[in-house]
Amino acid sequence: MAREHFFWRWAMRAERRLAWLLVGLMSSSLMWAAPDFGRSSLWCRAQQGPSEAPQQVGELVPGARVEREIGGAEVHVYRLALAAGQYVRVGVEQRGIDVVVRLFGPDGRQIVEVNSPTGTQGTEVVSHVADVEGSYRLEVQPLEKDAPKGRYEIRIEELRQASAQDQTRIAAERAFAEAELLTAQGTAESLRRAIAKYEEAARLFHALGDRQQAARCFLTVGVIFIRLSEYRNALEYLSQALSIFRAIGNRAEEARTLYTIGLVYAALGEKQKTLEYLTQALPIFRAVGDREGEAATLTSIGLVYDNLGERQKALEYYTQALSLHRAVGNRAGEATTLNNIGWVYAALGERQKALEYLIQALPIFRAVGDREGEATLLGSLAFIKRELGDLAEARVHLEDALRLIESLRAAAPGPEFRASFFASKRDAYEFYIDLLMELHEREPGKGHDLGAFEASERARARSLLELLTEARIDVTAGIAPELKERERAVHARIAGIQSQLLRAYSQAKPNSAEIAALEEALKRADEERVQIELEIRRKHPRYAALQYPAPIGVREIQGRLDEQTALLEYVLGPENAFLFVVTREGFQAIRLGATAEIRERVEKLRAAIAQGPLRTAYGNYVVNARRLYQQLVQPAEKWLAGKRSLIIVPDGSLYYLPFEVLLTTGELMPEDPRRLPYLVRTYAVSYVPSASVWAGLSRPELRRPEKTLLAYADAVYGEAGPESAVGRAFSSAFGELKKLPPLPFSRREVQGIAALYSREEVTLHLGAEAREENVKGESLDRYRFVHFA
Repeated sequence: MAREHFFWRWAMRAERRLAWLLVGLMSSSLMWAAPDFGRSSLWCRAQQGPSEAPQQVGELVPGARVEREIGGAEVHVYRLALAAGQYVRVGVEQRGIDVVVRLFGPDGRQIVEVNSPTGTQGTEVVSHVADVEGSYRLEVQPLEKDAPKGRYEIRIEELRQASAQDQTRIAAERAFAEAELLTAQGTAESLRRAIAKYEEAARLFHALGDRQQAARCFLTVGVIFIRLSEYRNALEYLSQALSIFRAIGNRAEEARTLYTIGLVYAALGEKQKTLEYLTQALPIFRAVGDREGEAATLTSIGLVYDNLGERQKALEYYTQALSLHRAVGNRAGEATTLNNIGWVYAALGERQKALEYLIQALPIFRAVGDREGEATLLGSLAFIKRELGDLAEARVHLEDALRLIESLRAAAPGPEFRASFFASKRDAYEFYIDLLMELHEREPGKGHDLGAFEASERARARSLLELLTEARIDVTAGIAPELKERERAVHARIAGIQSQLLRAYSQAKPNSAEIAALEEALKRADEERVQIELEIRRKHPRYAALQYPAPIGVREIQGRLDEQTALLEYVLGPENAFLFVVTREGFQAIRLGATAEIRERVEKLRAAIAQGPLRTAYGNYVVNARRLYQQLVQPAEKWLAGKRSLIIVPDGSLYYLPFEVLLTTGELMPEDPRRLPYLVRTYAVSYVPSASVWAGLSRPELRRPEKTLLAYADAVYGEAGPESAVGRAFSSAFGELKKLPPLPFSRREVQGIAALYSREEVTLHLGAEAREENVKGESLDRYRFVHFA
């Protein structure tokens, strides 16, 4: 069985492989991008109550340096005497512990809180212009209440009469600090608010004549747009940053911006543009002596050549990058490059050599805490083991990868990123289903087919969440604000700690004490996440069912089916299509053949229907409708005997197939289409996104509907954007994106169904009224049937 296409979807496509580089961009290029204001960027939060258990330490005076040890819930308090109109700048250098610094006014109110994203090293900076004369209070406290002890040094860096520019600079720093805090929250909403704050900071820096800091703000906004997958917007801001860095002669930042632009073009699939920018960045990195930047660029260039099919050229660049990563002690970069080399050898058919490199990379990914890298590598090992005929070992690796993917998804900050993260990993589930079905065919009766069905259900549950998120449906409605904020905060904290760990491991000389502290903090944060998840499951089961889906098994589904109903669940993998048949009496897993052939037949059938009553179109319709029945339904016929209803769980292009119009048996081409043996003559057909969703909807405890029918028909469609869920599915199934036409006869269909019931039992939305707002505005659970025509 040819599996090369499957492997490239898993490991080699630019969009997938570039996830490595974009993850690195989030952790390392953001450090490149952040304004340091002489030290480091700030996270800022104002107006909080005083800290607990303060310990008076002393008064800060110009010229004095105070070094102290701190840990746990300790709070060190310093007094600072300021006259009205004085400017003060205080630096707190962290030495193995991450601290938060707060400044309070003479009235006891908090003025500002700062915490840089540099973790347990680097300097926190507090700047302020005193409004009134008095004794100001500065507090230093560990970020984590049970953090192990570490040291810090505090000093006044500047104390003088404030100038007009000082006020503007403080405003710029605080706007940037607020932006950093919003960025750390990690939700789509907070990132968009962060963009506005970065733009505010850029305007203020520009007013100060500080073009460099303004450019760094633009660079950071560009990186945020990458996180939001808005690549064209990212290019706009990155281009502004590049122009400024070139104008002021900052070669190091120029190289980093060129590199980032190259990665954006890679994500857009524009490989030649990617090479253009990366090859500009490479000599500049070399000229400024940035060996880590040089190594990252060599890896990226190798990846582009890899995707262009120029394997030997890719190996040349990867080999250079590997030597540099090892020379500077960047273990994360070393693991990524070993992984890439393994992929090249796998593509060249040298599977044993591929294993050699991948096995070298695995313990490094684990050591540096890069769980996404580990998951992708485990998937690659699974593919190669399968090619070598070791299906059992392949299954072990792939199940380990899926466990990591699930844990990463659970820790993602917000439903938007959980959904988009899982969408990028769906190939892993498709691979798993394909592998289990091959095992089932080798070892029938061992339960591999049941495992494949359950994997399909897990993937579908998460895809449903993606679609709901894409549709801007607030799945958190009804959740207590305090619990929602706790969930958001813990996910943001986990993401921040993971980023700090990756940076810490990537240093030439990793600080073991810092790493131990971060790993302990990550463990505590993950324990808190689990407790919050359990509380959500207990208090808000509906939200938990979407956010943390737990698919049900075949037996429970069988218990919900009546004797006259069968559930048909389809999986269209990259190569092979499968059908799971669930009835009250039994369960069957069936291989249907090639996905490409099914997809082609669906497209031909839809084209024939769209052409209307032309003789050639009629002939094409009959041929393809009968062939699709033979491919999709006939293999299950012996288990459908005596059934009157089919519940269809479609996949891929089957979402666009009306199963009712498939043709069973009878005349090859009757003159009157009304004599055709439509599937709907034999079975009532309904559709659900997953068996688990259907089972949930059929729970006996759900309230009895007040009305019978809610229907939408003859909708007026606009363009399906290429980055939307609908657009992606449409283009995946039918090639280039087109404008969706009106559906002929859908109004007549709905009106015919509505005529079966009394007027009081029916609500119709037709034409321009069949729109999104009128779906979201209805209480769908008031109706027995909701019909979209």
